[in-house]
Amino acid sequence: MTSLRSQAVSSRQSLRASILDGTFSAVFENIVRGVLISNFLLGLGAGTFEVGLLTSIPMMAHLLQPLGAYWSEKTTSRHLYCLWIYGTARLLWLLPAGGIFLFSHGTIDAHVLSLMTLSVLALSNVLDAFGSASWMSWMAVLVPPKVRGRYFSLRRSLASLTALLTIPLGGWLVSQWMGGDIEGYGIVLIIAVLMGMVSLGFQFNMSDVNPQAVVAKAVSRSVRAGHGNVASTSLSLLRSEKRDELGLLGHKNFLILLLFLGLWSCGVNLSAPFFNFYLLDNLQVDVRWVALYSSLRYGAFFLAMLLWGRLADRIGNRPVLLMNGLLAASVPLLWMHVDSSFVSLWVALPLLHILEGAMFAALDLCLANIQLELAPWAKQSSYFAIAAAIMGGYWRPGYDSGRLFG
Repeated sequence: MTSLRSQAVSSRQSLRASILDGTFSAVFENIVRGVLISNFLLGLGAGTFEVGLLTSIPMMAHLLQPLGAYWSEKTTSRHLYCLWIYGTARLLWLLPAGGIFLFSHGTIDAHVLSLMTLSVLALSNVLDAFGSASWMSWMAVLVPPKVRGRYFSLRRSLASLTALLTIPLGGWLVSQWMGGDIEGYGIVLIIAVLMGMVSLGFQFNMSDVNPQAVVAKAVSRSVRAGHGNVASTSLSLLRSEKRDELGLLGHKNFLILLLFLGLWSCGVNLSAPFFNFYLLDNLQVDVRWVALYSSLRYGAFFLAMLLWGRLADRIGNRPVLLMNGLLAASVPLLWMHVDSSFVSLWVALPLLHILEGAMFAALDLCLANIQLELAPWAKQSSYFAIAAAIMGGYWRPGYDSGRLFG
């Protein structure tokens, strides 16, 4: 009895620590990705080539997730693996922060600083790709299936609330810094790295998971199941072995999910990553306005996530996913009618960002939960990695190190 109680306390402590991890991580992620880094590169005179790299690097890096899943399965600690991967990925951002200091003193030019920033972005995304599948497998073990909708909705909501505060404050600091926007981003970047390391500190309060033990436990379950009806169990084991021989091809439902993810991410990435650039460059909207719009999106994401989490636990993930998927498909059509007029700035654009936040909250949550439901227990990280590689750098509010849970 005492042992069971201590395990429950440990589980609650892990879940609370994971929420704090996601909250502080959101500060880091929303400074090194999104509108602030877009404004920084534009301030350095970035052209279409740099803009294309900023958008395509995360997509290309996600193709490496299966390799990261393979390496992570050879380890004996999810915590240590994620700590080294994400710790290195975040500390790398001190390099462009130092580059901004050199740029301010005339030691390097804008082109060199742009290349340095994009190089760090590439290395950081590669490391994130190596850690994503392991992180998802860790969360799949720590979070009980019956509360995943509510738990991940709460975790993502708090991360979105953090983003709601981080983006406008960061935008204000960058625009008001006495040394200019570029120096201001350097200060904000240092703060981001500090918050990112604080985030990793909370992971020490999360129960560690040994990937080798998870596989052994899955095998043990199959063996214990054999003590029941011999005929039905033998047939079940035979089917399971046949699926394992076929690998991914033996799991029809997961293949259907992969087809959906591929088509969906392709459609989303054709337009969504370029919205901020369109506002900043084509419409010449001030960065403070764009930061405010992003905050509205995160606010809607925060509020809607709580609703979708409870609704998904009650009626299922697929109905919620279908309803919001149909709505999200109409968003690019609505963007065709915005401009720099008073009505667009004060009405159309705020409403569009609120709509996006609410819809992508449901999509983000339900896609993650469906993956957790369908992935085989003993091969979770490999299946998560394949799904992430298919999705590429899928754009969504609250994007966090390739991790679907914020």
